[in-house]
Amino acid sequence: MATRQEKDSIGYVEVPADKYW
Repeated sequence: MATRQEKDSIGYVEVPADKYW
């Protein structure tokens, strides 16, 4: 599963790419 960094209020977190794309 591909992941990418998302800018969150708590900082940068890695999230599953397929969850947003």
